Amino acid sequence: MTVKEAHYHFKLSYDRVDTSSKPDFNEAEVDYFLNEAFLMFINQRYNPMSNKYQKGFEQSQVRIDDLSTLTITYPLQPLIIPLLLSVDGVPVYEVKLNSLQYPYLHFISGVATTQGVDCQYESPIRIYSNDTLEEGFNDPFDSKDYNGVKATFGRSLDGTPSLLLHSKLEVTKLKLGYIKYPSKVSTGNYTYLDGVKYPENTFEVSSNVHQQIVNIAVTLAAMALENPNDVQIKLSKLNIHE
Repeated sequence: MTVKEAHYHFKLSYDRVDTSSKPDFNEAEVDYFLNEAFLMFINQRYNPMSNKYQKGFEQSQVRIDDLSTLTITYPLQPLIIPLLLSVDGVPVYEVKLNSLQYPYLHFISGVATTQGVDCQYESPIRIYSNDTLEEGFNDPFDSKDYNGVKATFGRSLDGTPSLLLHSKLEVTKLKLGYIKYPSKVSTGNYTYLDGVKYPENTFEVSSNVHQQIVNIAVTLAAMALENPNDVQIKLSKLNIHE
């Protein structure tokens, strides 16, 4: 579905093609709803607790296909050399998420190469919340770095988000998998709110889910205009698609 087709389907679904029964949205406003809907769709697929099936985006082949074009792994994301931040206690290494090959949205997985006394280890990245990290180090079944490098998310000194690796062994490099932030959906005819005139572009995912994203956008538009009848109709359509 091209972006022009997405606009047409949006207006048709909202009953506003060649009619003045409802206030019209301009191109920038329709693109805004489409972009918001796109992010909602990605988050719904990514988070198993945000959909009625409680499945993550790689727990069925359909969901793998849905976000495959946004999934970045090695070698699309080249090897990363983490920066050593601190040697007090357990050494901390930093990977700035705004320095990746593609704009980062969600973490998928990672494998760190760590240097032992006599050999190197390929250790999976294990994500911890900041309040459970210490428990992980004291866990006798999960305390060895070669079983997995512990990681948390936090703020860099320059204010950007970072992945922080906590490892007693030296971390020499890292393979990282993540979902990239999608390119802006735009007709290319105006300057966006951030001051950038984006080129004409449609949804950066498989065409079989484009209509689902348009339906989410229509729901958002109905909610913005506080039309409860339209909201209920569109929510019913979304549940059918889900």
